[in-house]
Amino acid sequence: MEKILIIEPKLIHWTTVEPLIVCYLKKGWKVEIFIPHQFLSIYNYYSKVHHLENYSHQIELIPYNTRNIFRLLFKSSPKISIVANRFFLEKPNKLPFFHQLFEFFQIFTRSILKILLLKIRLKNSFFIITTHFVDVTNIPKRSLTLNKTVDSLLGYMWKKSKEFSKGINVYSSLVKKNLDNIDNKSVFVAPNAIYRYDGGKINLNDHKKLVIVIPGRIDKRRRYYSWINKIDSQLSKNFDIRFIGKANSQDDIFIIRELEKLGFPQFVKKINEFISFSQFDKFLEQADILFVPIVDLKNPKRQIDRNLGAFFDSVRYGKPLIIPSSMPIPDELKDSLITYENDSDLIRLLKKIKSNPNYLHNIKEKAHVNSKNWLYENIKFFDHVEKKLI
Repeated sequence: MEKILIIEPKLIHWTTVEPLIVCYLKKGWKVEIFIPHQFLSIYNYYSKVHHLENYSHQIELIPYNTRNIFRLLFKSSPKISIVANRFFLEKPNKLPFFHQLFEFFQIFTRSILKILLLKIRLKNSFFIITTHFVDVTNIPKRSLTLNKTVDSLLGYMWKKSKEFSKGINVYSSLVKKNLDNIDNKSVFVAPNAIYRYDGGKINLNDHKKLVIVIPGRIDKRRRYYSWINKIDSQLSKNFDIRFIGKANSQDDIFIIRELEKLGFPQFVKKINEFISFSQFDKFLEQADILFVPIVDLKNPKRQIDRNLGAFFDSVRYGKPLIIPSSMPIPDELKDSLITYENDSDLIRLLKKIKSNPNYLHNIKEKAHVNSKNWLYENIKFFDHVEKKLI
């Protein structure tokens, strides 16, 4: 049985790991996934969504910690390794002096183990580095500790990871087109999600109102909320607009209540309110449209490589997504997205959606059809990788 090793140190990026797990299990591979231990509960839920109960003997979930980096050194080399670039970075904390010394020691130890893993295991596999960003050449400054010994080790590890890698995974064609110097590496557009409903039943909206869901946490750094002030309360007769994501502060709750005052009931009522996976799925399945009011960033690189989470949701649930026209759109997602110029244009768009049933049907159908490109059997990424293995 062929084996793939997937390493993802950040739990919030589990959504990009999901399609790799599903597809390689169904291809008959053994899958080792090195990820924070909280992923176990996530996998237990989504394995049922993807009907993976019969593949449990093929998958090994390895909790992400220093001890298990050491243990990976003694496992057999995989045929393919897909490793997030975050694995080769560190993000030091600002701590009191003696605590800082201990952290430097931990970083030093982890870095030595990672370098050994690179040279003993990853180098001998078809090793792919995953990145969410167009900047892949230089080590990020936030990963430097200002300790010369530790920083030189981090720099060496970063250099060797690029040297030993056979290719780079990105999550959109836009990122691929705009990558900086990649030393003639193969670049793969990896699946950013997997479409959920391969013949299964979708929970359609059974409400009289059109449901628009804003998925993800309330975040004033990355999203803007001035559009709420332009909403006519009369729209609440025809629309149900919901925030479905975490509120981290009282300011976030204030934003939710402003929309609620206009006649749009909200699910989230308090700070840090937990939304289960099944609840989140149900809300997005029953949505007619998704909406993410993304902030217009002036840095063109950051415009390209951020906010992919909303794109993933659009593909995963087969829903059209409304975003500002300032957001660059990958070619593969154009049929899933609807854009608006400004807040006034957004209001006009909502009125058009309500008054023109044919328009609503067409945008929903296009998004649904486009999402089928992310069905297991239609994803081309795996064929592209396997051609390089020959």
